[in-house]
Amino acid sequence: GRSVRYRLGAGAWEVVSSAPIANNVRRVDQGYQSLGVETLHIPPTRSSQRGCEGEKSIVYLNPFGSNAIKCMEKGVFEALVDTFGWCANTQILCPKVTAMATNGDPMVYEELNAIVSHYASSGMVTQLPAMSTGEYVTTLGGADVVIGTDTSSQHVAHYFGVPTITCYPHHTGYRYF
Repeated sequence: GRSVRYRLGAGAWEVVSSAPIANNVRRVDQGYQSLGVETLHIPPTRSSQRGCEGEKSIVYLNPFGSNAIKCMEKGVFEALVDTFGWCANTQILCPKVTAMATNGDPMVYEELNAIVSHYASSGMVTQLPAMSTGEYVTTLGGADVVIGTDTSSQHVAHYFGVPTITCYPHHTGYRYF
Protein backbone atom coordinates (compact mmCIF):
# COMPACT_ATOMS: atom_id res chain seq x y z
CA GLY A 1 0.00 0.00 0.00
CA ARG A 2 0.89 3.64 0.06
CA SER A 3 2.10 5.50 3.12
CA VAL A 4 0.93 8.94 4.18
CA ARG A 5 2.89 11.10 6.59
CA TYR A 6 0.93 13.50 8.81
CA ARG A 7 0.99 15.35 12.11
CA LEU A 8 -1.59 17.06 14.25
CA GLY A 9 -0.63 20.56 15.29
CA ALA A 10 2.87 20.62 16.77
CA GLY A 11 2.79 16.88 17.53
CA ALA A 12 5.19 14.29 16.22
CA TRP A 13 5.02 13.16 12.60
CA GLU A 14 3.10 9.90 12.14
CA VAL A 15 2.97 7.48 9.21
CA VAL A 16 -0.17 5.62 8.18
CA SER A 17 0.05 2.90 5.54
CA SER A 18 -2.97 1.88 3.47
CA ALA A 19 -3.80 -1.77 3.03
CA PRO A 20 -2.62 -3.20 -0.31
CA ILE A 21 -6.17 -3.67 -1.60
CA ALA A 22 -6.86 0.03 -0.96
CA ASN A 23 -4.03 0.95 -3.29
CA ASN A 24 -5.71 2.04 -6.54
CA VAL A 25 -2.62 1.24 -8.62
CA ARG A 26 -2.66 -2.30 -7.22
CA ARG A 27 -6.38 -2.72 -7.90
CA VAL A 28 -6.03 -1.50 -11.49
CA ASP A 29 -3.04 -3.83 -11.98
CA GLN A 30 -5.05 -6.76 -10.62
CA GLY A 31 -7.89 -5.95 -13.00
CA TYR A 32 -5.62 -5.91 -16.02
CA GLN A 33 -3.73 -9.02 -14.89
CA SER A 34 -6.99 -10.93 -14.63
CA LEU A 35 -7.36 -10.27 -18.36
CA GLY A 36 -3.85 -11.62 -18.98
CA VAL A 37 -2.09 -8.25 -19.28
CA GLU A 38 1.20 -8.22 -17.36
CA THR A 39 1.89 -5.04 -15.40
CA LEU A 40 4.98 -3.56 -13.80
CA HIS A 41 3.65 -2.62 -10.36
CA ILE A 42 2.84 -5.91 -8.62
CA PRO A 43 3.55 -9.62 -9.02
CA PRO A 44 0.97 -11.60 -11.04
CA THR A 45 -2.20 -12.66 -9.23
CA ARG A 46 -3.88 -16.07 -9.32
CA SER A 47 -6.32 -14.93 -11.97
CA SER A 48 -3.51 -13.76 -14.29
CA GLN A 49 -2.52 -17.42 -14.59
CA ARG A 50 -5.88 -18.09 -16.22
CA GLY A 51 -7.27 -16.90 -19.51
CA CYS A 52 -6.34 -18.11 -22.98
CA GLU A 53 -3.72 -20.61 -21.84
CA GLY A 54 -5.15 -21.82 -18.54
CA GLU A 55 -8.53 -22.53 -17.05
CA LYS A 56 -11.55 -20.42 -17.99
CA SER A 57 -11.57 -16.82 -16.74
CA ILE A 58 -14.91 -15.27 -15.83
CA VAL A 59 -15.38 -11.62 -16.74
CA TYR A 60 -18.50 -9.91 -15.41
CA LEU A 61 -19.09 -7.01 -17.80
CA ASN A 62 -21.86 -4.59 -16.84
CA PRO A 63 -22.50 -1.73 -19.28
CA PHE A 64 -25.53 -0.44 -17.38
CA GLY A 65 -25.32 2.44 -14.94
CA SER A 66 -27.60 3.44 -12.10
CA ASN A 67 -28.93 6.08 -14.46
CA ALA A 68 -28.67 6.62 -18.21
CA ILE A 69 -25.96 9.26 -17.86
CA LYS A 70 -23.67 6.76 -16.09
CA CYS A 71 -24.14 3.93 -18.62
CA MET A 72 -21.08 2.72 -20.51
CA GLU A 73 -20.74 4.18 -23.97
CA LYS A 74 -21.77 1.71 -26.66
CA GLY A 75 -18.44 1.87 -28.50
CA VAL A 76 -16.49 1.20 -25.31
CA PHE A 77 -18.67 -1.80 -24.45
CA GLU A 78 -18.29 -3.22 -27.98
CA ALA A 79 -14.52 -2.68 -27.90
CA LEU A 80 -14.25 -4.52 -24.56
CA VAL A 81 -16.22 -7.51 -25.84
CA ASP A 82 -14.30 -7.55 -29.13
CA THR A 83 -10.95 -7.27 -27.32
CA PHE A 84 -11.18 -10.31 -25.12
CA GLY A 85 -14.27 -12.08 -26.41
CA TRP A 86 -12.21 -14.00 -28.96
CA CYS A 87 -10.56 -16.11 -26.26
CA ALA A 88 -12.20 -19.53 -25.95
CA ASN A 89 -11.20 -19.74 -22.27
CA THR A 90 -12.86 -16.49 -21.26
CA GLN A 91 -16.51 -16.43 -20.33
CA ILE A 92 -18.07 -12.96 -20.43
CA LEU A 93 -21.16 -12.57 -18.28
CA CYS A 94 -23.46 -9.60 -18.86
CA PRO A 95 -26.60 -8.73 -16.94
CA LYS A 96 -29.90 -8.07 -18.63
CA VAL A 97 -31.35 -4.71 -17.75
CA THR A 98 -34.71 -4.79 -16.02
CA ALA A 99 -37.48 -2.24 -16.23
CA MET A 100 -36.68 -1.19 -12.65
CA ALA A 101 -33.12 -0.26 -13.61
CA THR A 102 -33.99 2.20 -16.36
CA ASN A 103 -33.51 5.59 -14.77
CA GLY A 104 -33.36 8.46 -17.23
CA ASP A 105 -33.44 8.02 -20.99
CA PRO A 106 -34.86 4.51 -21.62
CA MET A 107 -33.37 4.47 -25.15
CA VAL A 108 -29.85 4.28 -23.69
CA TYR A 109 -30.78 1.10 -21.81
CA GLU A 110 -32.66 -0.37 -24.79
CA GLU A 111 -29.71 0.21 -27.14
CA LEU A 112 -27.20 -1.32 -24.72
CA ASN A 113 -29.52 -4.24 -24.02
CA ALA A 114 -29.83 -4.84 -27.78
CA ILE A 115 -26.03 -4.93 -28.10
CA VAL A 116 -25.73 -7.37 -25.18
CA SER A 117 -28.45 -9.56 -26.79
CA HIS A 118 -26.62 -9.45 -30.13
CA TYR A 119 -23.35 -10.62 -28.55
CA ALA A 120 -25.26 -13.28 -26.61
CA SER A 121 -26.85 -14.64 -29.80
CA SER A 122 -23.40 -14.80 -31.41
CA GLY A 123 -22.03 -16.71 -28.40
CA MET A 124 -19.50 -14.04 -27.38
CA VAL A 125 -21.24 -13.28 -24.07
CA THR A 126 -23.63 -15.01 -21.74
CA GLN A 127 -26.58 -12.76 -20.98
CA LEU A 128 -27.67 -13.48 -17.45
CA PRO A 129 -31.35 -13.64 -16.50
CA ALA A 130 -32.78 -11.46 -13.76
CA MET A 131 -31.19 -12.62 -10.50
CA SER A 132 -32.03 -12.54 -6.83
CA THR A 133 -29.70 -10.50 -4.65
CA GLY A 134 -28.05 -13.71 -3.44
CA GLU A 135 -27.46 -14.96 -6.99
CA TYR A 136 -26.09 -11.56 -8.00
CA VAL A 137 -23.64 -11.46 -5.10
CA THR A 138 -22.55 -15.07 -5.72
CA THR A 139 -21.97 -14.32 -9.42
CA LEU A 140 -19.81 -11.29 -8.67
CA GLY A 141 -17.84 -13.10 -5.97
CA GLY A 142 -17.03 -15.90 -8.43
CA ALA A 143 -15.76 -13.65 -11.21
CA ASP A 144 -12.07 -13.11 -11.97
CA VAL A 145 -12.63 -9.46 -12.86
CA VAL A 146 -15.62 -7.12 -12.86
CA ILE A 147 -15.71 -4.38 -15.48
CA GLY A 148 -18.44 -1.79 -15.51
CA THR A 149 -19.60 1.64 -14.58
CA ASP A 150 -19.68 3.06 -11.07
CA THR A 151 -22.41 0.73 -9.77
CA SER A 152 -22.94 -1.73 -6.96
CA SER A 153 -21.17 -4.39 -9.07
CA GLN A 154 -17.83 -2.68 -8.50
CA HIS A 155 -18.40 -2.35 -4.76
CA VAL A 156 -19.63 -5.91 -4.23
CA ALA A 157 -16.70 -7.30 -6.23
CA HIS A 158 -14.26 -5.24 -4.18
CA TYR A 159 -15.77 -6.71 -1.01
CA PHE A 160 -14.86 -10.20 -2.27
CA GLY A 161 -11.39 -9.12 -3.37
CA VAL A 162 -12.27 -9.45 -7.06
CA PRO A 163 -10.29 -6.96 -9.19
CA THR A 164 -12.40 -4.27 -10.82
CA ILE A 165 -12.04 -1.87 -13.72
CA THR A 166 -14.47 1.04 -13.66
CA CYS A 167 -15.35 2.90 -16.86
CA TYR A 168 -16.66 6.43 -16.67
CA PRO A 169 -18.41 8.10 -19.63
CA HIS A 170 -16.34 10.82 -21.26
CA HIS A 171 -18.65 13.61 -20.11
CA THR A 172 -17.94 12.91 -16.42
CA GLY A 173 -14.40 14.22 -16.72
CA TYR A 174 -12.84 10.95 -15.57
CA ARG A 175 -10.67 8.75 -17.79
CA TYR A 176 -11.33 5.18 -18.66
CA PHE A 177 -8.99 2.80 -16.84
